[in-house]
Amino acid sequence: MEKELIKKWLICKNEANCTFDENFLYENNTLLKVNTSFLSKLDIWQDFIVAIFLLTVGVASTVLNGLVVYVCIRKVKTLVSCDVYILNLAIIDMIMPVFGFPLTIYSSLNHQWMFDKVFCAAYGFICFFCGVVSIATLAVISYARYIKVCGVKRGDSILLHTKASLICIYCYAGFWALLPLFGVGAYGPEPYGTSCTLAWQGYPIFVTFFLIGCVLLPVVIMNLSYGKIIWTTKKARRKASVGTRKSGPTLKKRDAFFIKMTFSMCVGFVGLWCPYAVVSLWTAYGCEGEVPVRLTLVAVLFAKLSTIINPILYVMLNKKFRPFLKKMFL
Repeated sequence: MEKELIKKWLICKNEANCTFDENFLYENNTLLKVNTSFLSKLDIWQDFIVAIFLLTVGVASTVLNGLVVYVCIRKVKTLVSCDVYILNLAIIDMIMPVFGFPLTIYSSLNHQWMFDKVFCAAYGFICFFCGVVSIATLAVISYARYIKVCGVKRGDSILLHTKASLICIYCYAGFWALLPLFGVGAYGPEPYGTSCTLAWQGYPIFVTFFLIGCVLLPVVIMNLSYGKIIWTTKKARRKASVGTRKSGPTLKKRDAFFIKMTFSMCVGFVGLWCPYAVVSLWTAYGCEGEVPVRLTLVAVLFAKLSTIINPILYVMLNKKFRPFLKKMFL
């Protein structure tokens, strides 16, 4: 009975020849909902495009972040605090493409999630954990830049505790990622069926606190840190233009560099993660099925691009890495 019902639903979905009564029957059948949550809600050609997209992003992310790791290892003796954070960011951004993307790509090509609920929870945990580590690392990088540029009192002593801050980042991410495994929230299939994530529907309080602690808070830290950097450099440049000629050019270069970094970071982070945050909040507080499946898919794919944007922002624009990269390829 169960297999027959699913078969009828698939035929109805793929051939788009269901009557209104049949659609109502299928959409409100509890047994069907439970057993089709891992079936793709997309057309076959759309699943194929998703697989190609993730494969492309995965390869590019692995190559770019692998290059960052290689450069950092070759220059390990000259790495400063911010470079260590960049190395951590590159490593964490490689975990998802290597261990996560293949599951979604394989499932998309087969038009359904091809693994059991345990793998779904594991995939959701990896995505969640890596995402929080990545965002938290970006926030810490911005704060470290702020300390370095603005000359915060006792800032040097803070920068020396890089390992401790990394441990705190991983503990913070682990705390949030483990909560759904202990009943505070849950992991489940994405609305489109071929991937897994946090179960946004049914856990509005957890989703709200997660968005505040893991999205809003890092954004606030980055905006305040880089905003203070811009204000400090502009202030220093005004003083330099009055009488201190020696520091003028240096401040101008530093000012331009950090403005570029701030703009790139804001566009990259807000542009790629905000759609996913908005869709998640909408799903958590909206009615079931209210959020279009393809809108959720687009938001997810945008978020996946962050694994490519990060190495470009924090390495390709970093003056310390460019000469080394030129030696490698020229």
